[in-house]
Amino acid sequence: MSRKITDKFNLLSRTRRDLPITETFIGKITDVYIYISEHPQTTTDNVSKYLGKSKETAKKYIQALVSIGMVVSEGGNKNRTYSVKLVSPQQ
Repeated sequence: MSRKITDKFNLLSRTRRDLPITETFIGKITDVYIYISEHPQTTTDNVSKYLGKSKETAKKYIQALVSIGMVVSEGGNKNRTYSVKLVSPQQ
């Protein structure tokens, strides 16, 4: 899974310089991706508790996954949830 995430970040890094591509960062967002895949419609607060990190840190990891199209958000600011983006067989 981390290879897929790294590949997507490498493609995106051509246009976005604000996304770090370190082994530690990739490892953390891989963990977050797996957590979200096991807990659909999770919140930033849930991810924060799972990681034992601040909500701001959890949001940074989630937003990285959203930016590479692996996670989608639903709802408004107060009730936003996150789920793994479903991929059709043709993709």
